[in-house]
Amino acid sequence: KRRRRRTSSPPPSKARGVFYDDKNDSNDKNNKNNTPPMQQKVLTRFLELPTVPIGQYVASPTSYLHKLDSRLKQAWLVALLLCPSMANEPVERVCVCLFLVLASATSLPRKVWGSHTRNLGVLALALFVFAAIGSDGVPLLTQPREPAAALEGLENVEGIALLTSYKYAILNFGPIHVTRRGVTIATNAACVTFTALQSAHMALCTTTPESLAFAMRWYLTPLKKVFKVETDEIVFTLLLALRFTSIVFEETRNLSLGLASRGLDWKNLGFRGSIDVFMQLLARLMDSLFANAKAISEAAESRGYNSNSDDDDVNDFFDNERGYGTQDNSKSYLRIENYVGTFLLCAFVLHFSDFHVAKMFSNA
Repeated sequence: KRRRRRTSSPPPSKARGVFYDDKNDSNDKNNKNNTPPMQQKVLTRFLELPTVPIGQYVASPTSYLHKLDSRLKQAWLVALLLCPSMANEPVERVCVCLFLVLASATSLPRKVWGSHTRNLGVLALALFVFAAIGSDGVPLLTQPREPAAALEGLENVEGIALLTSYKYAILNFGPIHVTRRGVTIATNAACVTFTALQSAHMALCTTTPESLAFAMRWYLTPLKKVFKVETDEIVFTLLLALRFTSIVFEETRNLSLGLASRGLDWKNLGFRGSIDVFMQLLARLMDSLFANAKAISEAAESRGYNSNSDDDDVNDFFDNERGYGTQDNSKSYLRIENYVGTFLLCAFVLHFSDFHVAKMFSNA
């Protein structure tokens, strides 16, 4: 038997004809440390915009908000914008925001409401921080109308700790000055912003543009009957604007994709060259959007729309026979979701109106 010789296996760097080089290792480390330029990151953001449906109708899965009547949804939007401003405590506004998050989580897919709620929460948090610092950062130049407490001997009253019972300033750190009034203003601003944007996003994701146009036309009917206001043109403009949003995202993505395919060297272009490229991109985007708007107007005119005509039977784009602005079900008002939504809306409005009336009587 032949004795097998023990041979040491070659190192991984020299196995199969691969030789180790210190220069390649240093180059790999340098490539890892090199981050893409800011222009490339902005362009990547443009390419990722249409991947998340921002304010677009989500047909499935069907939830209770999808079955809710569009007129009741618009009434909820108005109540969510006006009623929280009557609240006395900021905690109530925060509860309204949590209620909207819960409603979004139970009626929309996670990929739809998750990213939007997270980004909107970051925006509200940034608004809260800046408002809390800057709203009451500069003290007011006022003169007290009453004498100081030390002159009246109130600091020696037993059972009252004037120095520790109430503090108007919450944080004093160098130039940063946070007070109770600043926190209240910041909470109100952040909650109102979150409520307005989140409620509008929920309404757009759970309602078709035609149903929203139908609901607005229904609310504007008294203006048309009494004051002879051309409400159909206003509602038709709203319908076109809702339809035009998806075109804007699509055109932005197409132009950004064409720019990314060219493989521009952003570092050699510099700041001025990058600004020039993005301005050309913006100009092409505006030209494309105007061309699409012109095509939409020509298509509307070819289908018989003419604002100068008086024939309502021909020029009414919201006729039930054509299907514009009608509900999916003609008896949608008989659904149990509408009764529950109406009851909750009345309770919501009465809750905040009671606080407002009580405040008026207390001031009187």
